[in-house]
Amino acid sequence: MRISAKDTICGLRPATLKDLFAKNDFSTLHAAKKLGMDVRQASETLIALCEAGWICFNGTRDFIDHWGISELGYRLLATPLVPRFPREEGRRIVGEVIEMARAINREPERSRRIKEIRLFGSVLTGSHDETVGDVDMVVVVERRALPREVFKELEQAECKGAPAGLDHVDQLFWSRKQILRRLKKVSRKLSLHDEDDLRALHAPYQTVYAYDVEKEREVPFDTAVIEAEFPIETAETASEFNWLDKRDEDRIDFPEMPAKAPKEAYVRASALQQALHMWLRGAPTELIAKTLGMSKSGVSAYLASCHSRRPVDFKFDSSFRATVSHALEPQRDYWIGVKLDVLAPRQAAIEVIAKRSDNRTIVGNARLYGNFDTVCDGDSRIFPMLLQIVDFALRWSRHMGKHFGELRCVVSTAYSPEDKPEPLVAPWPIEFGLLEPSMDEALRKRISVATKAWPAMIELTMAERIKIKQYEGAGSHLFKTRSIRGREARKLASLAYTIDAKRRPMAGLDETLRFYHYIEPACQAS
Repeated sequence: MRISAKDTICGLRPATLKDLFAKNDFSTLHAAKKLGMDVRQASETLIALCEAGWICFNGTRDFIDHWGISELGYRLLATPLVPRFPREEGRRIVGEVIEMARAINREPERSRRIKEIRLFGSVLTGSHDETVGDVDMVVVVERRALPREVFKELEQAECKGAPAGLDHVDQLFWSRKQILRRLKKVSRKLSLHDEDDLRALHAPYQTVYAYDVEKEREVPFDTAVIEAEFPIETAETASEFNWLDKRDEDRIDFPEMPAKAPKEAYVRASALQQALHMWLRGAPTELIAKTLGMSKSGVSAYLASCHSRRPVDFKFDSSFRATVSHALEPQRDYWIGVKLDVLAPRQAAIEVIAKRSDNRTIVGNARLYGNFDTVCDGDSRIFPMLLQIVDFALRWSRHMGKHFGELRCVVSTAYSPEDKPEPLVAPWPIEFGLLEPSMDEALRKRISVATKAWPAMIELTMAERIKIKQYEGAGSHLFKTRSIRGREARKLASLAYTIDAKRRPMAGLDETLRFYHYIEPACQAS
């Protein structure tokens, strides 16, 4: 198979698909989570993959679609995603592998020999001037024809270099594994397969090396290309059988919005995705409510809200507020508060709260911490919007990622009922991580000797004004706080104003960023 890591398959990178294909049988819900999609978008993507022959439809069970990997999908799994290189270079690697096999077969201390090497894939079947992704080979290894005592002695000697704790089965395959490792060292572009892989792929192959294990010598072999019994040339060929004939069309009607929905408590985002998918696949609201532990009217309200919301694509802006504003409902009568706590480049905590226009009565909220599922409480009519806000906030933090350096960052903003989506004018990240060295320097200059047994922290706030605070441990849970004037930390203050100037105009009035840098007791003396 010829495929590059930069190619796309039905809009997805090959590496993303290979990760999805790690399970032979997977549901639409599993795919939606893996791909970071709404279940409706995930269904469309899976149908496209099925039509192209990469997966097959395995039926609908309990109103949830299931999918399996087709032969074309297995070919993708067997294909390493590496930079492409000229086919002639691949032929040269084949020659080097053969020479390495000859060297291994001459080693008297080996208990096994390489009996045969077969070449398949694009290096074999491609044209002279094209590029290839890897060198696909099948290596057949067999035990030598030796007296039992001699063979056992050689095998035991080989296993002396094995890691401690190997079970009996692993020890039996240790010698073969070491031979394959030797061959793989020839080139990182080499991809070794079992005979079962070749049979499953139905790929044409050519024998390039043969060895008689009993006579301990190379033997002549047939160099003809053996054609596959059922060749698969393209995705179109693989998709001639229409798996989707077994799949009923999605339902297009949705429940009406109830006049009032009871408050729901602790509803996971994955459960809401399941509710939407089950409805589309024909489940009644009573069954969905019973399955997910929600009220019937709560399910109806959520589904009706999903149907009424227009899909919104995520677009990054250096302004957190502007980015998230595009996830808001255009018509609403409540305030929205959003807080993002970036704990690490891939770890975040997010809280979204919706309040009535009096800014006191909570309508609903959504919370995400780290790798756990988002949890919603309150009026299910606003759950789709809350989840969209959490998704946009999380994507924003991942786009910023390394641009925070090692700093912990807390971003917060609020939207009134009148606020609308804001212009996205700065699609490039701001390098806030540049603050870290100056924050570290400013903090170390101010740590008192008496408190070096406790952690210390410096906080820099970018809001309407720039503020700097120092925190020193005064016990296991107490901190002494002191504000630092700009003239006391001129270097840090100057850099902070320079970076703050790169934010969009008026950002400090409606978006607050707080950066934290810690020094543990053991590090304070350095």
